[in-house]
Amino acid sequence: MIFNIIAIGLGLSMDAAAVSVTDGLCYPDMGKKKRFFIPLVFGLLQGAMLLIGMLAGSALNGILGSIGGYVAFAVLLIIGAKMLYDGFKKEKEEEKKERLSVFAILLQGLATSVDAAAAGLGTSAVLERPLISSLIVAAITFSICLAAVLIGKKAGGRLKEKAVIIGGLILIAIAVKILAEQIG
Repeated sequence: MIFNIIAIGLGLSMDAAAVSVTDGLCYPDMGKKKRFFIPLVFGLLQGAMLLIGMLAGSALNGILGSIGGYVAFAVLLIIGAKMLYDGFKKEKEEEKKERLSVFAILLQGLATSVDAAAAGLGTSAVLERPLISSLIVAAITFSICLAAVLIGKKAGGRLKEKAVIIGGLILIAIAVKILAEQIG
């Protein structure tokens, strides 16, 4: 059972890790609190959505399964497009220093955790202890996202202004992947 939980946690955390790297790339000057806050939000939301999915059972499968992917696609596409726009926009360096808002982090966390609710619906029969399973998945996601933010931050300092464009492209690619999975 623990192997199944770890495998699910690793699989579910990959989108959140990609977004965490992107945040680190695009905002290499973010403070320590934000570097900790991003993986905390992503981990908590991933674990909570898995728990909600597991507890909800098959009643919500049709609703989350049919619109959840589209919501995640739209949110990540909009955020990615805005990042591309900002990256190509000609501004003075002082004006270009943007902050990653708490609201944006929450939106990213929700967009990357919708699949955890669907996974919870699908695994509720396999995983016996919903709370423990969700806490393990949250811890795995937190750990992976913390490492991803730090890796992105390190690379973002080297890439400078191109990081926002790269980050936008990454988020759009994740959005397209989610849409393709939703359609196919």
